[in-house]
Amino acid sequence: MSKLTPRLPHQTDDIFLTDGGTETWLMYKRGFELPEFSAFHLLNNERSKAALREYYTAFAKVAVDLGTPFIFDSLTYRASRDWGTLLGYSTQSLAEMNHRCFELYRECADEVGLAAENTIISGCIGPKGDAYKTNRDLTAESAEIYHREQIDTFMEAGVDIVTALTLNTTDEAVGIAQASAKAGVPSVIAFTIEKDRKLRSGETLKQSIPQLPMPLPTT
Repeated sequence: MSKLTPRLPHQTDDIFLTDGGTETWLMYKRGFELPEFSAFHLLNNERSKAALREYYTAFAKVAVDLGTPFIFDSLTYRASRDWGTLLGYSTQSLAEMNHRCFELYRECADEVGLAAENTIISGCIGPKGDAYKTNRDLTAESAEIYHREQIDTFMEAGVDIVTALTLNTTDEAVGIAQASAKAGVPSVIAFTIEKDRKLRSGETLKQSIPQLPMPLPTT
């Protein structure tokens, strides 16, 4: 689907809106079960798909009313190989689910009249394992290889940016940032820290952030 290329948050001082608390809303406001905490899986049911449409259009409508860009995000957080396997998805069917998530975003944008230049499609990535456990076997190189599969799917679907959430090790963050850079798409890296203000891998944010690849130049 062709559309005007939107400006991204690192390219402008404009305010951007996005959604927040997808899984919490689905579970506690609408009563849906999320197997393996996978919101994308709900697209297989018409009732839960309608709820997802309600969720995203409500946020996007706020952006339209305020005249701000909106970043569609979050549904693909668990739509990577290991999590997909737990839910019975093949490589092909998982890729199709990623595409369906982005199709829903675009449908919601059209429904509320969000301008193409204000519609940012983000490919959301979660950690390879549990966000509250340390995956000591995951190196930056293996993380890059693992997450590049999903990022390549994102690129085929025409995403504008990659957003990686709840990362608890520097190596995985570096791997995702490297995979995104090599695919030619900007990435947002968001960490989780423990009560000691460090990642589970032991680094502080001050130590971890400089290890990430430099962002793509703005245009």
